[in-house]
Amino acid sequence: MDTDDGSPSRIACISLFEDDLSRWEAAKDRNAIADGLFFRASANTKVYCRPVCKARLPRRENVSFYKTSGEAQAAGYRPCRRCKPNHEGLMPEDAAVLKVQAFLEGRDRAFKYGSTPESLSQMARQAGLSKWHFHRVFKKCTGMTPVQYRRSVARMQSDFVYDGLSYMDQLTQESEEYPPLLNALNMLENSIEGNFSEGQSEDNSGNYPDCLF
Repeated sequence: MDTDDGSPSRIACISLFEDDLSRWEAAKDRNAIADGLFFRASANTKVYCRPVCKARLPRRENVSFYKTSGEAQAAGYRPCRRCKPNHEGLMPEDAAVLKVQAFLEGRDRAFKYGSTPESLSQMARQAGLSKWHFHRVFKKCTGMTPVQYRRSVARMQSDFVYDGLSYMDQLTQESEEYPPLLNALNMLENSIEGNFSEGQSEDNSGNYPDCLF
């Protein structure tokens, strides 16, 4: 994920992380400003990550820093499978959260016409994710499984006649009667700011638990 952006703002940000002490502090804080400006590598796992990676941070004595992903790879480190430091753009987890957000925001039309996805596969397809990844991210974002969400929406549709209000407005108006669904959307908003659980190692991003329905 090497960039050639020479804008004044980027140059100013780079100057914030010119030494290893400031880079270490940024990695500990998972400072979003540092993303793309340097990379941290673990001597134990031989894996390098973005400074904002949600994987467990190694001990300081086992960490080295590189200005570019190319330098890290040339030093013998392989890219983290979780944060994809060799790819441009958002980390995969953050991109998945945005897809789930877009899916929920797209419920306006479905709510208006009384249409509810009938299966996990259909909901995942609408969000553009595999069904297992969709299930995992959806539950982490909202606190409920996609099936629980579907049942909540179906209950709302059976109780209300569409009166021109948006889906989000309906949720807000009925917050006392339908707190689980509103709470799910509040959790989604928080997760967009980076509230994923932490503590996973760099190479276990593909190991998701079986989903129960």
